[in-house]
Amino acid sequence: NPFHWVLRYPAALRTSALLDLPDDFRLLGNLAHRAVEQLYSQNGSSLWPIAQVLVWFDANVDRIVAEEGAVLLMPGRRADLVGFRLRFRDSLARLHGHLLASGVVAVMPELAVAGDTPLGRLQGSCDLMLAYASRRHAVIDMKWSGTKKYREKLASQTHVQLGIYGKLQQMAVGSWPAVGYYLLREAEMLTTAPGLFPGVRAVDAPEGSTEQLWQRIEATWAWRQQQIAGGSIELVLDGLEATPESTPPADALLVETLSARYNPFGNLAGWGAE
Repeated sequence: NPFHWVLRYPAALRTSALLDLPDDFRLLGNLAHRAVEQLYSQNGSSLWPIAQVLVWFDANVDRIVAEEGAVLLMPGRRADLVGFRLRFRDSLARLHGHLLASGVVAVMPELAVAGDTPLGRLQGSCDLMLAYASRRHAVIDMKWSGTKKYREKLASQTHVQLGIYGKLQQMAVGSWPAVGYYLLREAEMLTTAPGLFPGVRAVDAPEGSTEQLWQRIEATWAWRQQQIAGGSIELVLDGLEATPESTPPADALLVETLSARYNPFGNLAGWGAE
């Protein structure tokens, strides 16, 4: 959404800095992310048996909730807290089981990746970077929920965030990593790499799908940059009809209308029939 990008970055508009409690979707996702990050920051934890992972979780989950999810300790939230603990405890065990079964030798949480690309300097942090004895790598992005959504992203080659991480890793080590999502609430592993995780059926995708996706990302970026350089900034919002200018080139990504909850600038686009 070029309109969103221009207001957020060149215009540097920011939402209010006043304290804003996260909704449960973000809160539980953030807590689960933090627990996984802290677990795999422990020396040798990638090779721990599952029982040891659960011992660590039981010893640390209350501290993590107190530090980053204290609203769950308020009156009336006990059921939510207990539900989170039970669901995520099982999910964490399943995640670790997948990693052990895949033969992982190292798990690097929140690994910083960066590089100079045709799109400019890109940088970010991978939720989980997995390393194998064969020098193969895999990038796993963790989401709280959305199995259907992320399965479709892999199948349709629209997993842009993973595509960017994959490119940066390829630039660093010379080969493309496998990619996947782990859905924390559903305890579901999704990947396009056949056989990487025993017992997990890979999402059907052509060989080299992430590399192909990167080529489409480059084409999309060039198209949008040409528009912006010419003074055209497209609004990508529900209810707007397509125009010739909003139709992407054949080798670019299809335009995707993102959820309005991720765009705080919706009202600045105008409202009403006119």
